Amino acid sequence: MENARRNKIAVICYLITIGIITIAYFIEVLKHSKSVPYFVVAALLFWIPGAIIIVFNKLKSDNILLRYMILFGFVIPWGYLLFTATNNLVFTYALVIMIALNAYADRNFALITTFVFNVVNLIGVIMTLVKGGFASNLITTAEIQVLLMLLCGTYNVFIAKTNAILNSGKMHQIEQEKNNTAALLNQIITASENIKSG
Repeated sequence: MENARRNKIAVICYLITIGIITIAYFIEVLKHSKSVPYFVVAALLFWIPGAIIIVFNKLKSDNILLRYMILFGFVIPWGYLLFTATNNLVFTYALVIMIALNAYADRNFALITTFVFNVVNLIGVIMTLVKGGFASNLITTAEIQVLLMLLCGTYNVFIAKTNAILNSGKMHQIEQEKNNTAALLNQIITASENIKSG
């Protein structure tokens, strides 16, 4: 039940994110900044996994695989946008989905998420630098891009670990309260039986 609730939050955030990105790129087509074929490829790369995730979530809402489907369903089209971008700010889309995936409060998954996004980001930075001839303004932008992604990834892992600890503490407290209630109930039953036999 808990995993189903986390999946629902992550799926909603994922769908909102890819919806907004799709609208933004459609506006770019209307402004003649992007071509129609480019937009169609980007939209298909986002919405084919999106449709699969929607169906999978309906059928198996508590399945742990859903988080990986969301991660890679976003990384692949994001990588396409990043590698073909004329504006380096495309990398920031990953920061939004990283925040959404924190719904899982799972340190190991946060580590995987951080690793995957940082590797793809680094490839994008290297491609941009090679295309731009390692100009000084590109190097400065690349440094900021790499550092920001590393920082966000590190915080992502830290927050996931903290949330897991807090959730574990709450579960321990609930378990303790349940045991106390059971002990109190047993005392009441014993007292009741004593009064009855007396």
